[in-house]
Amino acid sequence: MNAHAEDTIEAIRFVGNKVTKEETMRLEMIVHEGDPVDIAKIEKSVQNIMDLGIFQKVSYYLEQTGPDRGTDLVIVVIEPFYWYALPTFKLNDDSQLEVGARLKWNNLWGYNHTMLITGTDQGYRGGVQEYSSSFDYTMPRFMISRYALSIRLGRSQRLDNDNDLGDQREITKDYGFSVSKWLNDDGISFGPFLGAGVDFQQQYNEAVDPANESDGYYDNIIYSVTLGTDETHKYEFQRGGNHLVYDVSFSSSFFQQAVSYRRYRILSKENVTNINYLVSAGLADNNRLGNAAFSLGGNSSLRGYKKDSYRGNIFYRASIEYLTKFNRSPLVRKAFFLDLGDIHDEFSDFRFSTIKYGAGAGIRWKARRFVNIDIRLDIAYGFQSRDLRVVLGSHNTF
Repeated sequence: MNAHAEDTIEAIRFVGNKVTKEETMRLEMIVHEGDPVDIAKIEKSVQNIMDLGIFQKVSYYLEQTGPDRGTDLVIVVIEPFYWYALPTFKLNDDSQLEVGARLKWNNLWGYNHTMLITGTDQGYRGGVQEYSSSFDYTMPRFMISRYALSIRLGRSQRLDNDNDLGDQREITKDYGFSVSKWLNDDGISFGPFLGAGVDFQQQYNEAVDPANESDGYYDNIIYSVTLGTDETHKYEFQRGGNHLVYDVSFSSSFFQQAVSYRRYRILSKENVTNINYLVSAGLADNNRLGNAAFSLGGNSSLRGYKKDSYRGNIFYRASIEYLTKFNRSPLVRKAFFLDLGDIHDEFSDFRFSTIKYGAGAGIRWKARRFVNIDIRLDIAYGFQSRDLRVVLGSHNTF
């Protein structure tokens, strides 16, 4: 129906939200009962709700309920499954099978809370049982406010090959929390934000061979401050917009800063075509818990290389990825990508000849019935490692 300037929104109703609370969606709206019918603001509100990332699709219609009443705004949402529990299997870089479990619950209580519990048995390496476990809980709108609160707990054990002291059993504990706030005038989950957090990290290194010296105990309280802007829009089959974040972390033993920029550029909605790119860089003045602050290599940074192939306290990296519809279904897209980067401990070590490159192609399948799950199959070649690697997973580089 056509909206007239004199029309007002009599009521806002929601349809399809069997799990999601109305408050969760109303916080993202810039139109309210009693406001004039403004199609631009209504469509912006609908997109804001979609940007929460917890719906398959969001639409609306206007309904005239009587001659003496205003117009009802009806928001229609399609909800996916909000939780899953899956066994995990992975062949690591040493050709060992890692098995574990992953429990994720999105939109918990209907307030867009997220809980993630993971556990992985990574097998024995050098006489050390390697494993990792974690618990994360995020409340994007703590107490129905502009503030987000996250808590995390983690524990891991792995083999550390120390060139000076020999093999070390490295046990790490990590627990902390962070708080952030949206800074825009509308109070929606979009635009500039500011955050701060505290991490308590403990690491104990014990020599595998009793005849060797142990590397010792590290204990750190790490403070962090984050400033950024999130202007990413989520659509039914693709994303658009950009995300910029500057992060500072420090403790009594180090100071670290990093910046990252991601851009999702939509070339065609009909063919679900994107060109996405990412650039990031970081600098630290010292090691972190005895290890270099940054690393390159692996599915999330430099494809075609083993995970954490290169370590250092100064790095930069860039990635570009082209995606378009693979066949008639918009759920499946083909991808072509190029990654590059370099990492060292000193600025003087950077050379054009030391840049690492990786390139490849893959398939992306959007699992619409779940929240933020894209199944990906990538084949990547590392030009410096001269290694061809195949990756099957559910986490994208972007």
